[in-house]
Amino acid sequence: MENNVNLSFAYDLDGSMTYRPVDGTSGWTQVWNGENRMVETYKGGDRLTFTYDYMGRRVEKCVYSGNTLTSKTLYVYDGFKCGEELDTGRLQSELDNGLPLE
Repeated sequence: MENNVNLSFAYDLDGSMTYRPVDGTSGWTQVWNGENRMVETYKGGDRLTFTYDYMGRRVEKCVYSGNTLTSKTLYVYDGFKCGEELDTGRLQSELDNGLPLE
């Protein structure tokens, strides 16, 4: 309950959250794949999509405003450890304590 408004969350049969309210009138709808990984979430004209590789690692996140792609992040891994995030091809951050991947 937030500001005397009852917020109702929704879940699928696997227990994945399919609706996450932000207030009493709107919220994020979340879409999951068969391996229980979120592949899309949207609210109004805002939408995020997620892509995974064969090992289940998130490799891409796209942010849309309407039908316009506003941000794209690629994830680079060293095994299962995320080493870098690339924002539309530019280095966004180094998650491996600033050390280069070997």
